[in-house]
Amino acid sequence: MRSFFRRNLGLKLLSLLLAFILWASVVTRSPEVRWYEVPVRFETGPDLIVTNPSPTMVGIQLSGSATILDRVAPDELYAEVDVSHLAPGTHRVAVVPEEIKRVPRGVSDVSVVHALVSVALDARRTTLVPVELVLSGELPDGYEVVESEVKPSDVEVSGPEKEVLSVRSVPTEPFDLGAVTRSSERMLKLVLPEANVRLAPATVRARVQIREVPTSFSITLAVRPGEPGWRVEPEEVTLSFLAPPSLFTRLSEQLQATAPVDALGSQPGEVAVTLSWGNLDTDELALVSEVKIEPARVKVRPH
Repeated sequence: MRSFFRRNLGLKLLSLLLAFILWASVVTRSPEVRWYEVPVRFETGPDLIVTNPSPTMVGIQLSGSATILDRVAPDELYAEVDVSHLAPGTHRVAVVPEEIKRVPRGVSDVSVVHALVSVALDARRTTLVPVELVLSGELPDGYEVVESEVKPSDVEVSGPEKEVLSVRSVPTEPFDLGAVTRSSERMLKLVLPEANVRLAPATVRARVQIREVPTSFSITLAVRPGEPGWRVEPEEVTLSFLAPPSLFTRLSEQLQATAPVDALGSQPGEVAVTLSWGNLDTDELALVSEVKIEPARVKVRPH
């Protein structure tokens, strides 16, 4: 056994010395320093709210071995400053190393660069305010808005007291009426009235009730004789009337003007133009009013 330890004793001592030197160089090596920019968060408690902090980021330096610093997740670092003990107003607070969060174990030193932050504190307030439905665009001709509503009609506004008290109503994003021809419902986002307030809920259901308005129309109709072998003068009349726009296409396709001649025998004369409404039902005909034919009477004579 002794011969084993004595064999190559010089080489063994040299190896031990080199190992000691390597260990000493590692132990005495200066720690590495890295710089990060982190966001500042504020702990206010339930009665205060922060407005207009400046700056919103602070610089920090972390010292330690490269192995430890490689474990730092920069996106997870932040500063958390407790301002819950302060009164409403503007304050300058210092960010201290103990307030830097998510620093890995083993970091030997934390320091904050440009640590002063200006922060405005206001009392937190919550209240209900009415929602204002914003209508944009114009309905097509022949339609009008009968009624509009939003649900809920009031929303909760919370935030700094000064900003909350300045809010009288909360507008919706525009409800475009440009192509609307029937009653419609839509979900609309609410527009934040102030930068630091929050709304609950953030959207509302808007309903707009639309109805048709009788609209004036005028069309030209060819006048047919009531029996073959007769001629009508003039051959066309102008028909004007009030009707819902949705009925106009059907009316223009089905309306017919006739000059009855059965009462004249074979003699020429003048007769009143009669109208045929096609297959429109009674309820649809009730929506048509102020019917006027020009001319109302035409001349007829046999060929």
